[in-house]
Parts: sequence; C-alpha cells; structure tokens
Amino acid sequence: MHPNISVDGMEADTIEAIRVGVDAERLWRNIDQFQELAEQAGNGMTLSFCLMPMNWREVLPFLAEADRRQLNCNVIFVNQPQQYDLLRVPREELIEILAELSSVEMNLTGDAPRSCHAEVLDRIRSHLENPVDLVVSSVLMTSRPIDREAQSELRAMLVEEFACEPMLVEAEDGIVSSVEVPDWASWLGASEFVGGQLDLLDKLIEKSCGPITNRWIVSPMHGVVVLAIEVTTEAGLRQLRVYRLVDAESGRQRVYVVDAAQWGNAS
Repeated sequence: MHPNISVDGMEADTIEAIRVGVDAERLWRNIDQFQELAEQAGNGMTLSFCLMPMNWREVLPFLAEADRRQLNCNVIFVNQPQQYDLLRVPREELIEILAELSSVEMNLTGDAPRSCHAEVLDRIRSHLENPVDLVVSSVLMTSRPIDREAQSELRAMLVEEFACEPMLVEAEDGIVSSVEVPDWASWLGASEFVGGQLDLLDKLIEKSCGPITNRWIVSPMHGVVVLAIEVTTEAGLRQLRVYRLVDAESGRQRVYVVDAAQWGNAS
C-alpha cells in the first residue's frame, strides 16, 4: 500500500473550500494514521497538491510540511476548468506570484520537496519566458474520450433517471458552438451561451438565470465529469446536473444538462 492523499491547502478554510465536505482537522488526523500504517508496511506515502490561483500562497508551506514528514510529494498544475489554471492569470499577476514564491528561502532536505519546489518555479518562469497557447481541446483529450455508443448509454441513463431529454451543449476549442434546447430548458436562455467559454458554463447560467452554487459529484462513467448546479430563480430553486465529456470521434467537448430537482432527483 502506498497512499496518495490530496491536500490542496494548508489553511483549513482553503482546504474546505476546495474539497467540499472535507473537515481539515480530520484530514490531517487521517494523514497521520495513513503515514503510520505506510511506514509500518515500508511502502511510503505521497502528499499531492493541486496548484490553483486560490491556493498558490500555500504551496510552499505544503512542501515544508511534506519535508518535515519526510514524505514523497507532488505538485500538480490544474488546467481545467480554465478559471482554476494558475498559468492563465494575467501576466503581471503571474510575475508577482513568481517573485513572491522565489523570494522565500526554503531549507528543504528531502529530494522530492526540493524537486517539486524547483519544478514549480521553473514551470511558471518557463511560461512567462515562452508563453504558449493553452489549447483547451488538447488538455481535455488527456482524459478518456467517450465514443458514440457510450454517449448513447449515458443519454439513455439520464432520460431514465431524470425523465427528460438532456439539453446538449457542444463546444470546439473550448467555445460553445451549438445548443440543443428541449422544452423543459427554455428558462435557461441557452441560446445566449453560443460563443461563450464552456469552462464558464456555470457563469453563463448565472448571468442568464440568477445566483448559483455548484459542486463536483461522483461520475457514473469513466471519462465523464459531473457538476451539480443550484440556481436561485424568481420561481424558486432549480437544480441541474451537468455531464461533461470529450467526443472520441470529433474531439469536441459535449455537455449534457438535466434538471434534477424537477423530478425529485437532487440528492
């Protein structure tokens, strides 16, 4: 057994905001227990940190903690959704981030923390010196693309579970190109989504319909990510499920949207 535990923050507020439902104190207690078991088994343990605009200030304390515990560690640059990609912040802001991270003297003794520290700085510095176009489709294709047969199965499952035809949103290079709107979804004003960023679909819904809250939930199918969105409309609370995937044939992004609360399936 070699546990790999994602921390994503050193402050309780940060951890609990990113990992919805996680209790920070309990997380660290669990880490203590897993580390003890891993050391007894002689297999070691890894702590992972998903680096994003909202937690970059905590990556150095994370590395220091991994070093203190003498654990292996990983720092992963998040690239999806786009608003969580640190390398997409304005250039001036990224320069300031690099300067702040570089200004802290890290007395790390472990190979893994030292390596992670150098890689984080090098990755940001490289992007500033040689900016590249972060193509959405190439990033998304690293996830397992879904063939048409599997998509048909997913669609049939949604129709059966939610008793409605899903709204289909298609995008190319991250930009919404078309929307198929069933009757139930007319309140969403989805025709206005065309030309918007797919990664900001929740914001497009908010702009059209009212304030939202969202959370990631467990997916029923490998290669599909699922977002639960609650929308506060003038008529009351509506709850959506958003199923996102990459079409294996075209490489385009596809999203199926259903109204969960309408049929009592909001849990």
